[in-house]
Amino acid sequence: MKITLKACRTNAGYSQKEIAQILNKTKETIVSWEKGKTMPDGFELQKLAKIYGVSSDFIFFGR
Repeated sequence: MKITLKACRTNAGYSQKEIAQILNKTKETIVSWEKGKTMPDGFELQKLAKIYGVSSDFIFFGR
């Protein structure tokens, strides 16, 4: 997931700071998600999928 999450964000044209602000999280949280150290919960995952314009399955599996 760590590569796909970052790829989705960059393809959508957002910085880590922008996503953190949208989700009311810290930039460090976004970095942790993208590195696979922690994972967003289901609610956050759905928000990310909507922001990035992809399905939550795509974020996990790249399809």
